[in-house]
Amino acid sequence: VLEAGASALECVAALMTWKKEQNRDQPANLPLNLQGWAGQKLSSLHVNQLHNECTCRSIVLEAGASALECVAALMTWKKEQNRDQPANLPLNLQGWAGQKLSSLHVNQLHNECTCRSIVLEAGAS
Repeated sequence: VLEAGASALECVAALMTWKKEQNRDQPANLPLNLQGWAGQKLSSLHVNQLHNECTCRSIVLEAGASALECVAALMTWKKEQNRDQPANLPLNLQGWAGQKLSSLHVNQLHNECTCRSIVLEAGAS
């Protein structure tokens, strides 16, 4: 219950919580490869939906795993699935900052370094 003088931010938070609760038992219908879904977007789903998405991908979680744990497991799964796929980044890395680059598998990052003639020390991971 919001107080009469609730701020816009409090109202938005309450609306988003309500929306998440309304959809808690509905399938999220995400693409199997999670294309277009990153951590922040996944976090908008209800924990029940996240558990279902993990189950669909045979990701084993402890009973009662939190939404944060589900999101981390899904992102790890996604990264592993894409490990040998080319990242197809623009040569100048336009639009790719550190956090976005960190979402790639290490194999993809090594390939991107090689494409740019960046020499890595042995054992770089």
